[in-house]
Amino acid sequence: IVQPDSSYTYDVLFYFFVNCPRRRLFLDKLKSKFKVKELIGVFGDELRKELSKAKIIVNVHYYENALLETTRIYECLSLNKLVISETSADQKDHQDLHEVVDFTEIGNVDQMIERIEYWLGHSEEYKSRIQLIKNLKNESDKFQFYFYRFLLSQDIIDFETFYSLSADYIKPENDFWCLSLPESIERRADFDRDNKFGIVVIPGLRHSMGWVGCGLSYKFMMRRAYDFNLKNVTICEDDVLFFDNFEKRYSNIKNALTKTFHDWDVFSGLIADLSEDVEVQNTEIKIPDERIYKISHMVSTVCNIYNQQVYEKLANWDETNRDTSNTIDRYIEQHEGVNGLVVSPFLVGHKEDLNSTLWGVDNGRYSEMIRKSQILLNSKIFELSGDIDVIEQIEN
Repeated sequence: IVQPDSSYTYDVLFYFFVNCPRRRLFLDKLKSKFKVKELIGVFGDELRKELSKAKIIVNVHYYENALLETTRIYECLSLNKLVISETSADQKDHQDLHEVVDFTEIGNVDQMIERIEYWLGHSEEYKSRIQLIKNLKNESDKFQFYFYRFLLSQDIIDFETFYSLSADYIKPENDFWCLSLPESIERRADFDRDNKFGIVVIPGLRHSMGWVGCGLSYKFMMRRAYDFNLKNVTICEDDVLFFDNFEKRYSNIKNALTKTFHDWDVFSGLIADLSEDVEVQNTEIKIPDERIYKISHMVSTVCNIYNQQVYEKLANWDETNRDTSNTIDRYIEQHEGVNGLVVSPFLVGHKEDLNSTLWGVDNGRYSEMIRKSQILLNSKIFELSGDIDVIEQIEN
């Protein structure tokens, strides 16, 4: 049996329900090696007082394929406690915890015992880990942002509470942002390889319904753009495909939109699902080598430029409406008074080899929708202007 640390009352503490076979198995084995405290039905100040007496907190799932008990883990980390936890079915969604939580294999009680023995027997390493946890909490409010981000994702707090507590963590350095979930490591790495334009990555918000998390992210970014008094802001998503001529075209479009006195709300760089009844009109906004057209409605958030006057409209998106017709792109499409702009061909593409973080499906399902939208847009432009170039695009 490992000798207890005299500065702590307990070596190991576990709290929450223990009346299940797998937790009982773990805790009985831990008790044979260490001084273990089990807490049941203890909350608030009393719980925090007991947690302070333990050197290590263990997290054991109620059932084998459980999701990670992040509320419990973040509560312990907020008190500067070292946590040893089983990995979880959703482990890939919690990469930000790997640096501070010691994870062991699911169901492997011997490995958990080994890790407890390590931390009890290596005081300097233990102190370093505790300091790392403290640093995480103090690092530009990062800990607070991600803790409240989790609470928002579970509907434990509402958006206004989250924003008031966490918004100051996000301080973009320019007006071109990329929305990316920190948990989507492959997508983020793929975007980073293509980011030759100084685009600032904004961590997306999450929800158990992916499309609600997406809407929350845009609501958040519109509020930040308003707070920073940006004349306009460009927001792409991390599965955007930048064509070879993107930089030149984007620069021309952005300069024209920034200088124009004509009314506009959203410039759409890609439309995934253009409606048959869309109305296309000419504009007087001039850019080299191509034209900007006004469209009555649009669907897509892969890469858009948002004018200052639309920030409030989009920030009013209602996250409590959980009908799937309320996705943020459909909200933009259906919102009266949103003046949309577009060019043809589309400014950007969409990477088909990545997975959707909203719906958990392959992005390839969008390729045919985008192709049909491009054809429909070109047909509408030809009806409007008789421009033969758009017909050649359709044929190609």
